[in-house]
Amino acid sequence: MQTKYRLPKDIYQATLWIIRGQKRRIEEYKRKKDDILNGGGASYIKQKNRYTDEFEYIYLPKSKTTQSSVEIKGMALAALDDDESTKKMLIVEQALKAAVSSYSEPQRISAALMKNIENRHEYPYRCLGNLPLSEKEFYALKAKFIYLVAFKLKLI
Repeated sequence: MQTKYRLPKDIYQATLWIIRGQKRRIEEYKRKKDDILNGGGASYIKQKNRYTDEFEYIYLPKSKTTQSSVEIKGMALAALDDDESTKKMLIVEQALKAAVSSYSEPQRISAALMKNIENRHEYPYRCLGNLPLSEKEFYALKAKFIYLVAFKLKLI
């Protein structure tokens, strides 16, 4: 079956592995955010230098006279939201929402898509339950989703 969402094999595989790391990225993001909000983890900010592609660590001041802890936590949260891993996480979530938004049960379909992408042998279409779309539509939707992620990550 020919689809308009065809990708080169290396880009397809790279995109699949980015999608498969989504669960890990979400857990890591929540953990880092909780560390920042609960007082720890805000001793430095990791930022990408805009002139070179290297990362630099900006250590935050310890004294409360220059900045309040709320400001420091705000800076740390802004740096967390600007992190590459967080950007990938948001791109995958946005692409998933965009791909399934026109269907009647988007949450069920998105969960089925993610299960199929994580392990296609254990969760083929026939093992995903009674979905409101045919097998052909499901795999076309999967190809569209992977294409959207690759496009938003600027891999193509």
